[in-house]
Amino acid sequence: MTTGAEVQFTKEVIEKGDDQYRHFVKETAEQTTDIIGKHLYEFRQFSGASVDKEDVPEIFVLLVSYFEVYPELLKTDGIFRVAASQDKIEELQIHISTGNYSYITELEKDPHVVANFLKKVLKYMGEPLCTYDLYGRFRDVSDAGQEEEKVKRLKEICSLLPTINKNVFIFIIKFFRKVIEQSSLNRMNLHNLATVITPNLFRPFELTANDLIFAGHLVETFKLMINRYREIFGLVA
Repeated sequence: MTTGAEVQFTKEVIEKGDDQYRHFVKETAEQTTDIIGKHLYEFRQFSGASVDKEDVPEIFVLLVSYFEVYPELLKTDGIFRVAASQDKIEELQIHISTGNYSYITELEKDPHVVANFLKKVLKYMGEPLCTYDLYGRFRDVSDAGQEEEKVKRLKEICSLLPTINKNVFIFIIKFFRKVIEQSSLNRMNLHNLATVITPNLFRPFELTANDLIFAGHLVETFKLMINRYREIFGLVA
């Protein structure tokens, strides 16, 4: 039996999102390179011709391209799990915020800085990639029972995502699958990768202790999204 004290504990707000992003109006967005803490609609958009990168903010294209230019760095032990120098992350952030993207080419030997900066970009978005409105539905996917029912429910939820959120999900999932392919060397298998990335993608407007209980469920949901993203996002096989 749950006591009154326990109920109060689960409802206590640990962290709250920024009110200005609760119901963000995309028409008012002004795109910038200073993207930490900003809404996804405020991220400067990629202007290249690649269909693969269409409608994906350029910061994600830049950070993923770093590992495409230096593919051997995906083999780095603990990539996306091992911490990096905060000073170096902040230095990269300063250069990125001023549009000096060429600075990233100087980090060939420090993939942990780029990996941690990507996590930071995702973690501090004004609204999480899952969106505040859909967080609860993602959280409750675990209640669906069998995997096929969960996939069906995820298809429904992801169809409700704004197009730009959906595009970023697909783009980074494709990248994370490449990271996982090197798990025999980097030790970042599906579970390990999802464990460190999931908290940066899914969060409610008001985080409570009860939400922390569901953290493991969301990891399992994101693992399923990585494994079966084509079906879930309705991509042509």
